[in-house]
Amino acid sequence: MEVSLDNSNVKEALKALDLAAKQKVDEYRYWLQLGELYIILREREPSLEIRPEKITAQYERAMALNPEEPEVLVRLADHFLYTKNLKRAIELYLKILERQPDAIDIYQKLALSYVQDGDKKLAISTLEEIAKKEPLKYQIHNLIGELNESLKDWAAARTAYKSSLIVNPDQLENYLKVCLLELRLQSPQGAFEILKKAKEKFPDMPQVPYFHGLAYSELKDYPKSVMAFEEAHLMSQSNPNIRLESDFYFYYGAACERNGEFERSVNLFKKAIELNPDYADAYNYLGYMYADKGINLDESLKLIEKAISYEPNNGAFIDSLGWIYYKLGKYDQALVELQKAVDLIKDDAVVFDHLGDVYQKLGKRDEAAIQWQKAFQHDPKNEAVLKKLKDAGVDPSSIPSLEPRNNGGEIHSPGKIPEKKI
Repeated sequence: MEVSLDNSNVKEALKALDLAAKQKVDEYRYWLQLGELYIILREREPSLEIRPEKITAQYERAMALNPEEPEVLVRLADHFLYTKNLKRAIELYLKILERQPDAIDIYQKLALSYVQDGDKKLAISTLEEIAKKEPLKYQIHNLIGELNESLKDWAAARTAYKSSLIVNPDQLENYLKVCLLELRLQSPQGAFEILKKAKEKFPDMPQVPYFHGLAYSELKDYPKSVMAFEEAHLMSQSNPNIRLESDFYFYYGAACERNGEFERSVNLFKKAIELNPDYADAYNYLGYMYADKGINLDESLKLIEKAISYEPNNGAFIDSLGWIYYKLGKYDQALVELQKAVDLIKDDAVVFDHLGDVYQKLGKRDEAAIQWQKAFQHDPKNEAVLKKLKDAGVDPSSIPSLEPRNNGGEIHSPGKIPEKKI
């Protein structure tokens, strides 16, 4: 084919390609090369807006002349993947694999096609086939882990990341991911075991004591959690190449607050907000702390309103707002917000307790007792709620129990293991 793209006149080059496309040629390589030239020209000058159909036509002509040629099938499949014609891409990649069952790169492209097509399970099974053929490719195990995490299959994700660590133990991030997954699976022992291995491998990295702090917080062992966060902070200060992010200060602050170190926790939450001015959870946590103590209520209100501006339907944030109104003596406004919070959260002891307190202030004692009973059902160890029930003349032993839940009145704590904080 006598077509050159070396000149700077891309419009003339496009005319030459369009002229070449009108020729009658029975050689598949001609059409294959023509498709490639269109792609090169498109990449060189995106303003030309070469339609995908024009490139597709050249590759399909090549396939019509030689439908079994792997090179043609791969080029056309890759083009369909690029243009998001995923059904056709998947169809062709599967056809290629029938002929080349050991083509690892095709498996990878097929997996990517499944992901983009929204079928992560098929993507995982495709990657698992690669892992069987190439077990030493730790990157494949990582991809399997990431996809399983996105499907919230924590156990499968843990297995994949552990497999990756067997092949390549120099991956600090994977030790931390496994730690988080162990905590999600309510296996603190597993979390501490993987952190022990991480510490042996990376003794000077502050992420390791940082995650010890998270693990101890999950166990509600706040003194040890605070000590671990302190260690991580000191290690980071001695290493100028390591910068701790806002999440670290948020969880450090939460551990200090739970450990009774109020002023220290305030400073840590402020540091988290300084590093991330869009940190809605930090605004809410700090604002609720002030409200719960009945101090700095004007600032507390601003902090909670800031949090709600980011997440207007967050039930925990709206509960905080209702509680501030309660502390300000604005009981009618508090009632509106707390009823909204109950509708959003539905089954949290803290919200029911707050709503009961508001009803009591409004003189609606029966409604208050009903809400405290709900709070007691969700958190029967709460001594403050127990006292309110007894003062209201309600026998707690007469209240039917609920099925055990993971809820213990923790909506204003970090609560869950977050998706990202490495």
